Amino acid sequence: LLQEGKPAQARAALELAVGSGIDEGPLWLLLSNACLALQDPIAALKAIDSGLLRAPAFAEAHNNRGIILVELGRISEARQSFANAVAARPDYIRAWTNLSGAALQLGDAHQADTAAQRAIALDATYGLGHLAAGRAAMALERYAEAETCFQQAVRLMPTAVEPLMALAGLFDLRQRAQDARDILQRAISMAPQRPDLWFMLGNSCMALDDLGAALQAFAQAQAAWPDSLEVASRAALMLPNILANREHIEACRARFAKGLDYLEANLPRLLKSVNESNISRVLQTNFLLGYHGCTDLALQKRSGALVSATARHAVGKQLTRIAPRSKRDRIRIGFCSRLFYDSTA
Repeated sequence: LLQEGKPAQARAALELAVGSGIDEGPLWLLLSNACLALQDPIAALKAIDSGLLRAPAFAEAHNNRGIILVELGRISEARQSFANAVAARPDYIRAWTNLSGAALQLGDAHQADTAAQRAIALDATYGLGHLAAGRAAMALERYAEAETCFQQAVRLMPTAVEPLMALAGLFDLRQRAQDARDILQRAISMAPQRPDLWFMLGNSCMALDDLGAALQAFAQAQAAWPDSLEVASRAALMLPNILANREHIEACRARFAKGLDYLEANLPRLLKSVNESNISRVLQTNFLLGYHGCTDLALQKRSGALVSATARHAVGKQLTRIAPRSKRDRIRIGFCSRLFYDSTA
């Protein structure tokens, strides 16, 4: 029934089986899979835990438990479940790969790297292992190694989009926008319905100053994600890196102001897409305004108001008011950045 795409009937049959006394670990694992197919992760977790009570060394159950916990956002518990899976079965390649992914989400790139390398050592033709290794290497800033891993994953998984996305993300990080664009166009030809691919393509086109193509790509992403502040702000506030003349500058600034109009008018709706995990990336920077040689105060105030409203929505409880000061006090400002060593700053 599960293989025929009938999870509700499968769940009913399995519940009847376990209820009639056929109390075995693999049966509970099947029941968990049926619940997961029905988008009921809580019931799936309950079933998998029942299975593990009967078979505590059941590696597949530990691995599936980790997958469910990832879906529930309980990443630390998921990592432990994946670790239990490989402890029960050290040659469990998929569990090593899942352990790598969970560790990376928790910021432990070294464990992610170790787990991914273990998966590759067990099977050098396992594309997901190379993909996981590339992500770990990228987090560890071993970029040449990451590219090699991603390219290998692309070769081993020629019909999969994820290795191409990872490679494009690396190229974007390394300011290889044309390479990223080429890879993304290949990925979109395979999965044109994926809005995340169109969004990435828009960013690559923007970096290449092809704003027309960027707008077209962002429009595709917005069609699927109409309430995303991240997509809307990219489309509304993009500015070119290279300016042709004074008329070009004035046209860009007028478009930027119209973009602010749109975001201000739609902010209550768009703010629903913002949370603590994405607050740092949802608003397009206005950095390039500084190259226009114009008075930016009005535009900067409006941009600042958007940032303030977005921050209050996402992390308002963490914000503290600046203590009042005497007008005679000197204003002291501190700057913290990892970019001072390799930029114009």
